[in-house]
Amino acid sequence: MPLKNLENKTAARFLIFRDQIASLKQNKFILFMTPIGEILLIWLLITVNKFSFYLIQNEVDILPFAKQFVEPNWLPNDWFLNVDIDYRQPFNFIIGHLVSWFGFETGAYFGRLLIYLIFGIALYIFFKELHLRFSLGLLVLLLFLNQSSVVAGEWIVGGAETKTIAYAFVLLSMAFFFRKSYQMAFAFAGAAISFHVLVGGYALFCMGVATLLNKDWRSDWRLYIINSWPIFITSYFGLQATIKQLVLQGNMDVNKVWEIYVQYRVPHHVLPSAWEGNLWKVILILATGLFLIMYTTGRSKASRFIAAYALGSVLLFSFGLIIYVWGDTNLLRYYWFRFPDVMIMFMSYVLVALWLNDIGNGSITINTLSPRLQRGLQTISSRVIPTITSYATILIILSAPYQLQAEYKYFQQSNIGSRISTLEWISENTPKNAVFLVDPTMSDFYIRAQRAMFVSWKHSPHLAADILEWYKRIVLCNGNRIPTKSGFASEEELQTNFYALDEAQIRKIANSYGISYYLGSPRQNLTFESVYSDAEFTVYQINDTGDE
Repeated sequence: MPLKNLENKTAARFLIFRDQIASLKQNKFILFMTPIGEILLIWLLITVNKFSFYLIQNEVDILPFAKQFVEPNWLPNDWFLNVDIDYRQPFNFIIGHLVSWFGFETGAYFGRLLIYLIFGIALYIFFKELHLRFSLGLLVLLLFLNQSSVVAGEWIVGGAETKTIAYAFVLLSMAFFFRKSYQMAFAFAGAAISFHVLVGGYALFCMGVATLLNKDWRSDWRLYIINSWPIFITSYFGLQATIKQLVLQGNMDVNKVWEIYVQYRVPHHVLPSAWEGNLWKVILILATGLFLIMYTTGRSKASRFIAAYALGSVLLFSFGLIIYVWGDTNLLRYYWFRFPDVMIMFMSYVLVALWLNDIGNGSITINTLSPRLQRGLQTISSRVIPTITSYATILIILSAPYQLQAEYKYFQQSNIGSRISTLEWISENTPKNAVFLVDPTMSDFYIRAQRAMFVSWKHSPHLAADILEWYKRIVLCNGNRIPTKSGFASEEELQTNFYALDEAQIRKIANSYGISYYLGSPRQNLTFESVYSDAEFTVYQINDTGDE
């Protein structure tokens, strides 16, 4: 090639490059908005999939506890709301103030939107560190929001709850670990432990597995020791709760306590015998196969790292199965299945997306295919699937206002009824220091009536001594009979026996625990003073409450 032609081509390329730089400078605001726009799109997609005007999942448990944390005088006579749950302190400080300022419903809405945003930011950073196309990241999110659990009923994104923030910190820890920014990685790992001990702890275990199985990270073990100090600061609340859980048990039959917790309260999360069907076994086997294939054949560091992390999740799940087969079911109280329950699904989607990403980039080729089919597969991976995902995302977001409007109308109608009227009457007409003996399955009593409860099936504590006291109260509400059913199936039994309590049983509970009111049924033959009654409920005053 003549030298002059080469110089002309070089000059032309320089001019194009200069014009591109000038264009970038002129549109720097657009460039600045790109990551913000992508984060907002993730946030919107989560919001339209998960937002509801109703209380979601554990909010009936979490929100009253958070309010009591920032307002100790709200329900000072309530037993459960004043027990110690250390690891929730950072979360309670944030959500508790929102609930205190705006009320339960509006505070929950703001709390969810804030938590969705935190998780969206973490997800965006995670995908960016994996060099995953944004459209394929949206595909992962769409699939995961549609099906996030293998079998144990775990979830990551839903109501305003502390574990969603913990999972966000897990993703950030993984992203910075992948980047080899180890101080930040350990800081976020510790924060995850402080927001949810088991989520953060199991994530750290899986990170260890990923490190051991990948030479690029295994060789950095000295850097881990040097840069791990932030975890001891950011995990303070979680470590404090762990010490109390493991050490401060008191003089009691601990095995009996954890049998109650595992067998009666949470079998749906921890006992394989409580799971229906065998589909989860098929999913587990297929996912494990995918992880092994991607780990052994993956071309990119991202694929191998994520596959190894996912194998750590499978290992946790396997530990749980071994413990169950072994027969020491009390050890299942550590929720061996819940973290891998969602991580196995999430990492499966991520690995499929990384595979499509590598095919689209041309870094993976299938030798048995002709060049034409190879180009077709590359086009599907890089253009067709991202286009379909983008249109699906837009359609979901655009249809959301109509769905939310219909749900809001139904929500307003559901807030009209005897139970709602009764709970609102209690809130407006009884002393704030009153303690109520209420059907333990009435999980929204704190939020609707805003009065102290004797005991609630939904609101169960975590320390051994508190679990024993909780179960004692449940038995009393069950007519002083040991429940014959477990898990959610026990609620019907508990409700039936509660409304069958006779006057002597109610009086004994009220006098022993300082109960002021009993929320019963007009069909019960009771001689207590009735202060409110309708077709479904009667509020009986049993003891004076004194001054407010």
